[in-house]
Amino acid sequence: MRRFGLFSFNVVLGVAIATAFAWLIGPRSFDLAALEASFLAAGWAGVLVGGTVGLGATVGPRPALPLKKCVTAQLLIVVTTAIGAFLGSSFMRRELSGMDLGLSSGFASRGTVRGSGLGAIVGTLLEVVHIYRMRRRR
Repeated sequence: MRRFGLFSFNVVLGVAIATAFAWLIGPRSFDLAALEASFLAAGWAGVLVGGTVGLGATVGPRPALPLKKCVTAQLLIVVTTAIGAFLGSSFMRRELSGMDLGLSSGFASRGTVRGSGLGAIVGTLLEVVHIYRMRRRR
């Protein structure tokens, strides 16, 4: 697969995984409206994650990473995002004002949980280092 195709694949895969993740942790209705809301809420995160993995896998003089390693890198980012969402929802238990409760329930209805953004950032940074080390070994 050429480098541009690998980059594009990573972006599309990132958007698909982020949308599926937001759809699964979001409202329990599995209809088209819930899928659209999940896409609008988490699609940007998928573009960022997929773009980061795609750039790390393709840019530079070293050979591009194989497809399997790119998919593994993105799945590891999903795991850290899930861990961040779990920790964020478990340990951020303080008294919330009415406005905070409204915002939190609004985000939850779109599939965004407190802490998931932090988990995605940490996972993406870890995978940047991981991809750099994988390309170095090749």
